[in-house]
Amino acid sequence: MKRDVPMAYIQSTTQKSALIASALAFFRAIGSGFEQHRAFVRTRNELYALSDHGLNDLGLTRADIDRAAMEATIGSAHH
Repeated sequence: MKRDVPMAYIQSTTQKSALIASALAFFRAIGSGFEQHRAFVRTRNELYALSDHGLNDLGLTRADIDRAAMEATIGSAHH
């Protein structure tokens, strides 16, 4: 026996599914942003821990650290 499903129920279910998918994408983006930020901070801290001689071996000065950490973890397009 086939039951007819009201169109309003189908639309409501579809809208809920789309809303859930959007919310999941939003939270994934936030999580990715936090991961990128943590990687940036960790990289920056590691570079600041190097001596001036160590930085020079990498072709960097202390003034270059934030830029280098940003490019290494997030990419130069975001800087």
